[in-house]
Amino acid sequence: MELKLKHTYQALSLAASALLLVFLMVAPFKEREGEWRRFQKRYQASTGQDLRIEIREIRLDPIHRIDRCSTCHLGMGDAAQKDQPLPLRTHSGTLLRDHPPSRFGCTLCHAGQGRAVDRKNAHARSRQVNWPFPLLSLDYVESSCGHCHLAIFGGDTHLEGTETFQRGLGVFSQEGCLGCHKARSVGGSLGPDLTVQGEKTRHEYDFSGIAGEHTVSNWLYSHFKDPEMVSPGSQMLAVNRDEGDIQALIVFTLGMAKPDLPFDYFSLPTLREFKGERELLPGPEVFLMICSACHGKKGEGKSYQKFKTGVPAVGSPDFTAVASAEFITFSLSHGRSGRQMEAWDTRFSGLSGDEILALAAFLRSLNPARSAWAAVQEASGDASAGQALYREHCSLCHGEEGKGYPTISIFNGDMLSAAPDSFLYLTLVKGRGSTAMPAWTRFSTQDMADVLSFLREREPGSGRSPIPPSPSGGDSSRGEDRYHYLCSRCHGLYGQGDTGPAILNPDFLRAAPDSFLQLMIALGRRGTAMYGWSRDVSDRERLSWPDIADVIAYLRSSSQTVSEVIYPGPSFGSGKRGAAVFQTRCGECHGAEGQGSEAPALNNQEFLNAATNGTLFATVSLGRAGTDMPAWGKGSETRPVLSHEERFDVLTFIRSWQRVVIKKRIRSRSSSPPQK
Repeated sequence: MELKLKHTYQALSLAASALLLVFLMVAPFKEREGEWRRFQKRYQASTGQDLRIEIREIRLDPIHRIDRCSTCHLGMGDAAQKDQPLPLRTHSGTLLRDHPPSRFGCTLCHAGQGRAVDRKNAHARSRQVNWPFPLLSLDYVESSCGHCHLAIFGGDTHLEGTETFQRGLGVFSQEGCLGCHKARSVGGSLGPDLTVQGEKTRHEYDFSGIAGEHTVSNWLYSHFKDPEMVSPGSQMLAVNRDEGDIQALIVFTLGMAKPDLPFDYFSLPTLREFKGERELLPGPEVFLMICSACHGKKGEGKSYQKFKTGVPAVGSPDFTAVASAEFITFSLSHGRSGRQMEAWDTRFSGLSGDEILALAAFLRSLNPARSAWAAVQEASGDASAGQALYREHCSLCHGEEGKGYPTISIFNGDMLSAAPDSFLYLTLVKGRGSTAMPAWTRFSTQDMADVLSFLREREPGSGRSPIPPSPSGGDSSRGEDRYHYLCSRCHGLYGQGDTGPAILNPDFLRAAPDSFLQLMIALGRRGTAMYGWSRDVSDRERLSWPDIADVIAYLRSSSQTVSEVIYPGPSFGSGKRGAAVFQTRCGECHGAEGQGSEAPALNNQEFLNAATNGTLFATVSLGRAGTDMPAWGKGSETRPVLSHEERFDVLTFIRSWQRVVIKKRIRSRSSSPPQK
């Protein structure tokens, strides 16, 4: 038995040796008939050169490559071969002038297996060839330009020969891709980081849901057209663009890479981005690159009824009229826990504080004023038309008679006689951030003139003697003592308003001239709790003109001091009564517990820390046009009017959900000079 096995093994060994010998004998002859030899002979015949038939290679030690492509592509640098078929044809364009093969080789731009000398292995497009980077088709070669020249946040957008790639960058920037994905350390974290997306090989993709060839470009195409089909569970939206834009986006995505190359191969803007340095983006670009995928390119948002996850319409005039820069900045930096709105603080997003402030300013500018002060001064106002506007828009909060408690008594004669038209106009057009006073940017020049005429018609003679101008150069430190001892009891410790208005509000102080402040402090407002501090109080509390100048100096200086938190301001309602109103009127959309089933979540700590009681009151009163949020101050055929008391009750109930106080992450305030 053992002898039989021995003979069998010997026979097998002899057979294997014979096969190996045959292979070794045939291999040189097969190599002599290699495809590359035929190409070299054809080139030799077409040029008449005495060309040595051999394998050629370019050694690129600085970038750790050896490319043998020139073994077949002999004519790539020979202009006389421009009409020859591939692989003998001259390289197209002038790219070799700036990218000589001796320094860049071939596979750095075209990919493929550089050491191979047969087409199948060099191109590596067959599934039988286990090479991670197959030769790029001509449609996608531009993607390689991005490896060295891509600067997402500013660079050379006119680089010759990269038109498709730059078009893809434009699509990437306009579709809000960075809202979910990071790239070069900037963007969101809901999706994968795209910084080196172009370096992923086809073996890292799941092609189970892909029809057609198993290439990275085809996977990307299918994914952009139907993300959830290709990647089950994906929340990415389909890219609703024409075929040219989608192909350009594929080229751009394939170019997202951070190759291991010496520094002198990269453009300076690209190198700076790799180091985390870049130019700051203006607000409109931040919005397009980050926010537009969810909120829409014009801030139109998504309906909570039509979509599984609704998105607020941040471009709505009703939103921008009510949302202060402080509210928007806080919301951007903190996000919304439990929602898809991420925290865009610089520590997480890569955006700078200045970029977040620029974004907030851009959102506030989406609905610019339709009036101009110079034109309003020239216009002839119609008091009756102004009265109609007042009844439609202003009486919701100030009341038909303008008494407005607990809001400002707009028809107070002392206030109207002291307030210049510029103060009234700025109050209307700018509003008062973080209070219930929205910005009435929708009013035309004529509307503004009409409203001012109506208010002036309600102005009685003050019956008060003029007072001398207050001395300039008050002492803010002495004024601070006076404010906290005498004023904070009504206006709030931080000037946020209580039983009195928010007088440290920057919008108020930018609109109010010193003369107006002086009159209000000295003589007060009859019929209100604001009495004249120069005459209506005891000698111990009475303020002299220098004292008043000190208080005004404190008000001016404090308006530039930004608090660590957003103070909610006063609430005059009953939470118990508000709970009943909320369940009846609001719970259907916002959820019984404010969780936001078919409307924004109100029982959210970040939201409650961003929105003041004034913001809530204005939103409840004015609603959101174009959404299912009604104007409860007006009512409709299907919705009753909620009284002042009911609206305050509701916001008091909503405020009861706030459990924590969250500090601001970004603190800045415009230093626009006050009106003089």
